Amino acid sequence: MTKALAVFGATGHQGGSLIDYILTSPELSEQYTLRAITRTPESAPAISLQKQGVKVVFGDADIPDSLPRALEGANTVFLLTSSIWDATGRSREIAQGRAIADASVAAGAPYLIFSTLPNVSEISGGKYRNVDHFDAKAEVEKYIRTLPIGSSFFQPAAFMQNFAAGGGLHPQPAGDGTFAIRSPASPSTLIPLFDPVSSSGFFITKILADPEEILSLEQIAEVIARKSGKKVAYHKVEEVPHRREMTVWGMSSHAIDTATEMLLYYETFGYYRPGTEKVAEAARQSVGDRSCVLGFEGWLERIL
Repeated sequence: MTKALAVFGATGHQGGSLIDYILTSPELSEQYTLRAITRTPESAPAISLQKQGVKVVFGDADIPDSLPRALEGANTVFLLTSSIWDATGRSREIAQGRAIADASVAAGAPYLIFSTLPNVSEISGGKYRNVDHFDAKAEVEKYIRTLPIGSSFFQPAAFMQNFAAGGGLHPQPAGDGTFAIRSPASPSTLIPLFDPVSSSGFFITKILADPEEILSLEQIAEVIARKSGKKVAYHKVEEVPHRREMTVWGMSSHAIDTATEMLLYYETFGYYRPGTEKVAEAARQSVGDRSCVLGFEGWLERIL
């Protein structure tokens, strides 16, 4: 008998990747029936899932009353919360996560998988308190651990999409025909990289997070230059001028605080915590064969 796997964020990067991976896995597709939970069941991505045989239901974490029906009969729930880059983000994201977790318990689901992130405020000893989308997920994880439900936690690395057009670290024209990635972090700051679209499903099904590689900001710029054929460099910018740049880009003061502290946290404490390289290596050793995982260069080849 198959088990019902309810997937939040089903039309997004992580949830969509999980659904795709299970649909293309002969073994997993026999074990699970998929239920995509989305705020927009009439959207093109949701309709596409329906055409692939996935049951699509309405569910909105901001409307808790919509959740019991969406989760009825679910055996396993994959839960993520949306990163919200404004002053309401932390409290709203925590409320979303708690609502889904509570509804999962009330529905009698035996198991919950949550996409989490490190607690920047705690790891930095209070130095960086504005990286809300990290801290909120860490608070939701802490809450889930108190509930009477089996749980596992998926902690992905930094999304490669941050370096694509529209991302906060996309190379910008430097005015002389070259391009620059600009931030207040040092060029040697290491960032573990992960493509949530191609790889989330693989790792979620193993309940492990594993960056394919860890590169410094300077190395990332070098790879982009090599693959794009353009002159791209990393420029460390002092914090105050960089804040002014982000204001010109139209970012809110809260989003500027979040972006600045996130990068300085990476530099000072590491993405996961001090010893990030060892954490990633331990995950790599645990996973085994990762031949299907897309590295940064392969990801660039897809988008350029």
